[in-house]
Amino acid sequence: TGGKAIGKDCNVVLYNGNISGSEEVLAIIRLLGEKEQKNLLLVAQKITGEALNTLVATYVQNKQAFQFVLADLVRAGEKARSDLQDLAVLTGARLFDPEAGDRLAAISLSDMGSAQRAEAGNETLFVTGGKGSPAALREHINTLQKHLERLPFDDDQAAEIKMRLGRLSGSSGILKIGAHSQNER
Repeated sequence: TGGKAIGKDCNVVLYNGNISGSEEVLAIIRLLGEKEQKNLLLVAQKITGEALNTLVATYVQNKQAFQFVLADLVRAGEKARSDLQDLAVLTGARLFDPEAGDRLAAISLSDMGSAQRAEAGNETLFVTGGKGSPAALREHINTLQKHLERLPFDDDQAAEIKMRLGRLSGSSGILKIGAHSQNER
């Protein structure tokens, strides 16, 4: 599908760091084995080495059972953490953070979120139908809106928060630019 990985009815695992060891992903694979729905969206700073090899080998050996969508974050630092926090709220997943001492090897079923559809490209990730708590989503949006109200209009952070609010609320728009009349379009 044009360099894109698409998954439906995905379990969601979020990690604010690099995943390189097989131990980290084997814990996830074992949990998926217990679930009826074995599709996975795994989002991290980078997924490399033994971890990536283990996921590929598992998929090749069990194509009928497992479907993996792996996404490396394009953004870094606080922006990446914000992206992961937003995904956690949308999907109901726990955000694992190695700086807080979190280890994927200790993951449980309740740490996984879920989404109806995930589509990952080289520099894009679309997640729709997240199964996070609507109340938690409203609270998260309200917190961001209150933070935005305290910032100057032209602040760089304000633009970032507006982008996040647009993503979280599912807003989109179409601009038609360049023609003065309907006939010129």
